[in-house]
Amino acid sequence: MIIRRDKPRDLASSVALGFSAGRGAILASLNADGSHDPADLPRLLDALGTGAEVAIGSRYAPGGRIENWPWRRRILSRAGTLAARATLGLTVRDPLSGYYALTRKAAARAEGARGFKVLLEVLARGRPRAVEVPIVFRDRVRGASKMSWRAAWLALVGLGRLIKETTRG
Repeated sequence: MIIRRDKPRDLASSVALGFSAGRGAILASLNADGSHDPADLPRLLDALGTGAEVAIGSRYAPGGRIENWPWRRRILSRAGTLAARATLGLTVRDPLSGYYALTRKAAARAEGARGFKVLLEVLARGRPRAVEVPIVFRDRVRGASKMSWRAAWLALVGLGRLIKETTRG
């Protein structure tokens, strides 16, 4: 099934729409810009078969790597990853990955995700059993990055909101 929409253009609502339209017990998200290799999807699905609720295509797991990224983008990615892990108490190495498969049950526990990185919300809100599968992340072949200083600022604001919402109690 292909869903095309022009507005709103934010990632979280696009992923949520795709997940709600999906009919299977397993859902997956990957970038369509050529940065994620669809051939890795069977390995993510196999990882779910081991009892995990979320299988993450990880750039930072042993064996994973990033190709053709400028040093500024690498630093921004690492800084964001470390901030998310430290502030939310996450143990996975790549909680900001855009390539993952998960059970419908795990996705439902993060319903209402509003952030730029849906996986981060799934991990923080639902605390699912997660496994990382090493992937090679390549710079996009199509499209343009949405990353900017403004986007980085909004991501920090979103992280603050997520921290507040998941540490109440």
